[in-house]
Amino acid sequence: MIKNKTLVILFGLTLLVFGCTAEKVVDVNVAGNKTIHLRVGQTVNVKLGSNPTTGYIWMLAEKEGYNALTRLGNYKYVPDATRRIGAGGTQVFTFEGAKRGQAELVFEYRRPWEGDKAPVKKYEVNLVVH
Repeated sequence: MIKNKTLVILFGLTLLVFGCTAEKVVDVNVAGNKTIHLRVGQTVNVKLGSNPTTGYIWMLAEKEGYNALTRLGNYKYVPDATRRIGAGGTQVFTFEGAKRGQAELVFEYRRPWEGDKAPVKKYEVNLVVH
């Protein structure tokens, strides 16, 4: 009887610990929330619609408090399902919570060779690492 109660308690604690943890990867889309909370070690994907065939790409312009994050490589481009020539897709920027703090990231949609020209679009996201 005591053995069964112990197993039930252990099972309950396992559900409590693993059932309450957040997703390992958080996806952020342009239309989505602009303030994201994540834990140290948790990964966040910032997904921005893009069409590099026009010369425009999303670029990380400003990064205040960036030391709270680790950028995991350059962006990854995922083409739309149509795969038609000239069709757009999505640029995915991946970051990991490095330490407690806050980071404000500003992305600009621009042509890299037009450095002085204002960006066509801007997207800001605030990441809070707990």
